[in-house]
Amino acid sequence: MPAGLGRRLPHRTGADRELGDRDPAEDYARVPAADLLTPGHYFDELSSHGRRLFAPHRPYWQTLVPVLTFDDGELVDSRLHPVELGFGERVHRRGRPRLAGPAEAKEILTDFARLAEPYGVALSVGDTGTGELVIDGA
Repeated sequence: MPAGLGRRLPHRTGADRELGDRDPAEDYARVPAADLLTPGHYFDELSSHGRRLFAPHRPYWQTLVPVLTFDDGELVDSRLHPVELGFGERVHRRGRPRLAGPAEAKEILTDFARLAEPYGVALSVGDTGTGELVIDGA
């Protein structure tokens, strides 16, 4: 018998459940539901309707997409595009990446600049809602 086959998987809890690719039927059965329990309803119940796990924490729903340009192996441009992933949206809409609007883009870039500063990385914010990395010594 292949390794792992026939063994009962441990019941998962916390953030591990929100990030899981697959949930066993036993986990679905533990969630009380009056109607048909779809994956969306399951994760909504799991997060206490957006009040626990990752759902209520905005930083988990924000990121940056870097676009790096090299010329003959040398970095010549580093543009950062702020992306939001649906903070506060219904569970079936969360996680879908889209460019952040102007106010949220500024917030994402400001947070990134604060986090990057101890590593000698500065960020210049452009008028287009993007940022550019400025690395000391480069």
